[in-house]
Amino acid sequence: MGLDQYDASCQSSGAVTFSQLASEPDGLDAFESFAAAHGKPMSFPEWGLYSSPAGDDPGYVDGIGSTVANGDFAFESYFDAGAQGTMPLATNTTPQSLTEFQKWFGSGS
Repeated sequence: MGLDQYDASCQSSGAVTFSQLASEPDGLDAFESFAAAHGKPMSFPEWGLYSSPAGDDPGYVDGIGSTVANGDFAFESYFDAGAQGTMPLATNTTPQSLTEFQKWFGSGS
């Protein structure tokens, strides 16, 4: 089962925490419960950061990393295109998020 996940809320225009996003209706918490109830592994075919409202958001990256490390995940893929408001992981634009990503997923090279 796959879920595209970004650090922006469909219910709020302001910045929100990872926990707030996860607990939204049909959010990550509901997704994890549904997958577990059906004995299915999960995946994040696409996840990432939006430039607005949060920008460099290491707390969100940490939340995703912890979720993947502690859950039944087949794979994850950070959307690093830098298109349509998404943010690539880079030392000049998202240094804190890049550090968190490397903590959980390695250098990516």
